[in-house]
Amino acid sequence: MLITNTAVAAAPYEEILWVLAALTMVVGNVLAVRQTNIKRMLAYSSIAHAGYILVGILASSTGNELARSAVLYYLLAYSFMNLGAFAVVIWLGRNGQEYLEIKDYTGLARQQPLAAALMAIFMLSLAGIPPTAGFFGKLYLFLGAVGTGRQSLVILACLGLLASVIGVFYYLRIIVQMYFEEGEQSFAGISPGTLVKTTAIIAAIATVALGLTRIGAFTPAAPETVATPQPRSEGTPVSQR
Repeated sequence: MLITNTAVAAAPYEEILWVLAALTMVVGNVLAVRQTNIKRMLAYSSIAHAGYILVGILASSTGNELARSAVLYYLLAYSFMNLGAFAVVIWLGRNGQEYLEIKDYTGLARQQPLAAALMAIFMLSLAGIPPTAGFFGKLYLFLGAVGTGRQSLVILACLGLLASVIGVFYYLRIIVQMYFEEGEQSFAGISPGTLVKTTAIIAAIATVALGLTRIGAFTPAAPETVATPQPRSEGTPVSQR
């Protein structure tokens, strides 16, 4: 009776978390795509990423090991790519002036190629483009949700996939502006501090490394292959009583 009552009591909380995950993924991306300020864009997009993590938390509550590992993996990966993106923003504002408008980054690759390359890595990872950690993080989270077999979590994973498509647009928009458009801002004289530059480079290396390599418990294991039972050959003695 106690187990039954606990399960019934837990159901409303799961429904609340389901709605919260759906809202954060959709609303966070919709609000982020409308931003012209890069800090506000990253702040609103963090709401969407919190929604992705909630998908994994809901899936892990069913006992799904992939989802449980995926939550830890995504938290680690998101920490690096978000920290790195803010480090580049600080990098470009070292001369007493902050360049916070997304249009300010137009043509950045021609004047600050390293800063543009690092920012591109972070944007690709946040957008979930392979082979970055952001891609595998979302993949593991959504596979974990689908692997539970619950219809509600499968729907939530599909919703998260659709919402992440919105994120691809506004993240890749920054890369297009940095590399394929002519800008008016001058970044030629900017020299970043050692700490900021080092932080951005380490975060970029970690973002790529998490996607390309297996790092202990932080990388979810692939589902184990179930061994097919071999037929017993003729003449094999049956276990004696």
